[in-house]
Amino acid sequence: MKFLEKDLEEILWEQFKTQKGRDVLASKGLWTEDGAPNPKFKRQLNIGKYGRADVVSFSKSGGSLFINVYELKKDKISMSAFLQAVGYCKGIQRYIKKHRKSNLRLEFNVILIGKTIDISSEFSYLPDFINGFGFNLHHFTYNYNVDGISFNYQSEYALREEGFTND
Repeated sequence: MKFLEKDLEEILWEQFKTQKGRDVLASKGLWTEDGAPNPKFKRQLNIGKYGRADVVSFSKSGGSLFINVYELKKDKISMSAFLQAVGYCKGIQRYIKKHRKSNLRLEFNVILIGKTIDISSEFSYLPDFINGFGFNLHHFTYNYNVDGISFNYQSEYALREEGFTND
């Protein structure tokens, strides 16, 4: 059976609809940083010429609006997936600033999910350094087998042979 990106999106979308479904995803390794209870999820969100995001959630708490941008890939997540999601964040930021005239502080979480992660470049190091100041990046890989889907948070990548000497 060939597992497609739309299959991953459908599984997540169905679970995102309820708190129980989100709890199931968390039990399978996919945690999210909603920032506030009762997030509202949008699927295939049209962000004008910035593109169409797979899944986006919005939740308010205090003076902040928490925005999770989920970029899904059936295979490898890489710098291009990250930059695609950053474009969606910029489009959402511009829309809110231009059309909603909101004074809420925007907090973005980019959640990249794919079968594997690109470890052939420095891309895999980004989550260890980019998080904070209103923007966070998280990498997850998924495994789909007879037991269903499971997720693994990916961080702390380093070179296998770092070439350090004790000079």
